Amino acid sequence: MLGFLTRREERDRYADHERIATLERVLDEIEMELLAEKTGFQKRYESAAITAAFAQQYYEDEVNDARSSAKVDDLTRSLKAFSERIAALDSQIGLVTGLRGAVRSFAVEHDID
Repeated sequence: MLGFLTRREERDRYADHERIATLERVLDEIEMELLAEKTGFQKRYESAAITAAFAQQYYEDEVNDARSSAKVDDLTRSLKAFSERIAALDSQIGLVTGLRGAVRSFAVEHDID
């Protein structure tokens, strides 16, 4: 008589639980990285916006020279780049949020807790 050994159900449930927990930890780590990067870009954006406002005011009030105009243009480009990067990070954060929801739904659907 041939018999096949199967693993105990508890072992399978433990393995499934550990995989879900690993996915959740990885998603948490990625989200923390994204939020830290976003915070850094937001600070740089705010700093550049303040500098741009003063440069623009100086250009308008004091000197209408090419150097001041170029500085305002450079700051404007920086602000645009910062805004685009922040939007990209927000999109990635949304992806991670969606993935976290999918993992939780999967766990609930398959009774993995």
